[in-house]
Amino acid sequence: MATPWKGDCRASGVTPDVGTDVTAYTRSMSRSRRRSSIGRLCLTLALIAAMAVGCSTGQGSGIVSIVGEAEPGPRLTVEGLVRDAETGEPIADASVVVYQTDHTGTYQPDDSTDESTARIRGALTTDAEGRFGFATVQPGEYPDQPPGNRHIHFHSVTAEGYEEIGFVMLFEDNVRDEVRSWAESTGFGVVVEVTGDAASGYHGWMEIDLEPS
Repeated sequence: MATPWKGDCRASGVTPDVGTDVTAYTRSMSRSRRRSSIGRLCLTLALIAAMAVGCSTGQGSGIVSIVGEAEPGPRLTVEGLVRDAETGEPIADASVVVYQTDHTGTYQPDDSTDESTARIRGALTTDAEGRFGFATVQPGEYPDQPPGNRHIHFHSVTAEGYEEIGFVMLFEDNVRDEVRSWAESTGFGVVVEVTGDAASGYHGWMEIDLEPS
């Protein structure tokens, strides 16, 4: 099956080339590498009641906006917690790198060969309690593909002493069967339930477990 989206999905520092069939790539990885990269990813995702961009839920600290106020599109806020997969303790100073399309489904990368240089991107650092948060717009779908593939790339999540992971956050109300199967078979795509609406905005809460290296 062809890759349901363009670009890369990073795991343990190994990144497929753009256009790689990631299903085949994942199956070709050794069992130990898959275990270290996605076997203990253990994402707990629950998109909760919508709220205004930039406010705090009490489940995260300050929100970093990765788009300007004039950016068109429904507002989306994602907050999260990065933890040690073995102890459950929060990880301070973890790096979370995200990127996405704009509301039209276009990356507009600075480097045409690397979509991770997309115009809408952010590099976040968790606080002392392992929390991060960013405000953005709901990404659009690729104009040259069938509907059902809205997503945000978590290009890398890493911290000193831990395995680097990467994945794609998909939206439950917008995922076609091909993409859902890809997500389930590879573990690189995480399908989440989206609540809220375009008028008031959407909000998400995410917990990410990192495996000690």
